[in-house]
Amino acid sequence: MKKLFLLLLVIPLAGAGCWSGDDSQTSVDIYGNPTAATNTNAVATDNTNSNPSTIVLEGNNVLLVSKQQAGTSAIIDFVALEKPGFIAIHADNNGKPGTVLATSSLLGAGSHTKISVALATQANKTYFAMLHLDNGDGTFSETADPVAKDSHDADVTASFQVVTVVVINPGVNINLNTNGSVVVNTNTGIKVNQTLTVNIQNYAFSAATLTVHKGDKVTFTNKDSVAHSAVDDNGAFNSGLLSQKSSYTLNTAALAAGTYTYHCGPHPNMKATLIVQ
Repeated sequence: MKKLFLLLLVIPLAGAGCWSGDDSQTSVDIYGNPTAATNTNAVATDNTNSNPSTIVLEGNNVLLVSKQQAGTSAIIDFVALEKPGFIAIHADNNGKPGTVLATSSLLGAGSHTKISVALATQANKTYFAMLHLDNGDGTFSETADPVAKDSHDADVTASFQVVTVVVINPGVNINLNTNGSVVVNTNTGIKVNQTLTVNIQNYAFSAATLTVHKGDKVTFTNKDSVAHSAVDDNGAFNSGLLSQKSSYTLNTAALAAGTYTYHCGPHPNMKATLIVQ
């Protein structure tokens, strides 16, 4: 049985299934563009992260999907199908695929990259992507089109998170080797050390809930004519009073991961939440 070797770093991609590949050596990036061949024995590295892990899967169907920003489409990074089929995006039902929310167009047998499935995704939610094999009529049917299986007869599905922070498409190189194995090298897909802005205007914080990664900075800017502040309920941070057009920048590197509720000192009814991941 030929194997797919997935070299995944940190948390960028959820993967399911496997792909046997073909007999020719080809190297493409996640968008299908040719790249230089890679050393199939090398473990992928990322200068900004550590603790790479290796997942070995077997079978003829592959599904890779990464954490992504809320938007008008769900982006599936890589798919391989043993026969024509569809990608179905499911709602999360207590950690399992629930109702079908959207489907791709019919995909041919073989590999596909950066597939966009039209769906208005919402931040701070989890979705499931699942592969279905077409029954021959070219039209998706959840009941008539069987779920693709891996070599262990498990459904080929993967969950993914939608977040509010800006994300970049992960750098993924897929190398198909003469022995049929596939090496996938990935980056985290998340921009780190960003500076995000929360405006204080009309007696409200512009982001009722803001999710950031530890090390990001959050700049609070007062746009009102009266003084405001941003004060953590438990004292983790305090901007002090900010006059009109004044700003305060919070470096989340000093905070532990977790949820922080904060308020305006002079106007305690002004409340918001900061989530540090």
